[in-house]
Amino acid sequence: MRTSLTLHEIVAAARGRRRELGLSQTAVAQRLGVSRTWVQAFERETGRASIQNVLRLMQVLGLSLDLAGSDPSNDGPDQIDLDELIQQYHR
Repeated sequence: MRTSLTLHEIVAAARGRRRELGLSQTAVAQRLGVSRTWVQAFERETGRASIQNVLRLMQVLGLSLDLAGSDPSNDGPDQIDLDELIQQYHR
């Protein structure tokens, strides 16, 4: 189980979740108060994305990014397998 994500993996998870929810880029942009161009650029990994907008995007999509210390011995049932989630939403 990994404890870190790449930007590519975060984008893939967000894009997959948006599609799973049946939301267009325009609908997500309206909920965020940004342009559709911003959502499109984020999903293509072209352009800049403030951490504030990324966190708001995660909230709109019902996803979360958790910050935690690395403790490989703590593998309790309440942990999410990030690799499994990424595989589910990766193109």
